[in-house]
Amino acid sequence: MHLIASFALSLDGKIGWPGSAKRLGSADDLVRFQALCVQAGCVIMGAETLRVFPKPLIQTPYTQVIFTRSGQLPWDAPVFAAPHVYCVIASTRMRPDDLSARHHWLTLDPAHPFEQHLQAVFTALVSRGCAQAVLAGGGQLFSQCVQAKAINELHLTLTPTLVGPSGTPLWTNATTEEEFTCVSAKTHGNEVWLEYRFKSN
Repeated sequence: MHLIASFALSLDGKIGWPGSAKRLGSADDLVRFQALCVQAGCVIMGAETLRVFPKPLIQTPYTQVIFTRSGQLPWDAPVFAAPHVYCVIASTRMRPDDLSARHHWLTLDPAHPFEQHLQAVFTALVSRGCAQAVLAGGGQLFSQCVQAKAINELHLTLTPTLVGPSGTPLWTNATTEEEFTCVSAKTHGNEVWLEYRFKSN
């Protein structure tokens, strides 16, 4: 599985405001992100990101993976009712009886580390014909994927914004360091569009 992480980033390293649907990045950056999602046909996110962005991210058919520890999700979110979105819910909790049959519940073993959880998700996606996925949030899930050496590409849009200390950080692990190699840097209006490859790949 080729995993591409994509985020708009403030100058102080934040990816947004907690609980706010206000997004960083310009309209052109949104088009860039959506094009990446269309290309991959699969998007991965955490439960908190889903709560902030409950609507389908693109209008073409795609698979959306949601990681949730508690299994408690906003089931009235429009993405669950969208006919062009196939949802895969990955959780250590058991499948709820009232889950729609057209969505897939992937029960993860709570005794296993995150790396095995991620591999189980990748196996399920490959079985659906997915070869790529876009990691769209949030910071904790991104940090776990980096530590699992699962990120192949990192696309960042550096925005001319300072969010402040209450913002949501991209990198949530303060105990380790990871290195990426920059392969592209382009100025687009007031933004800088950056592409990196993970050095271990």
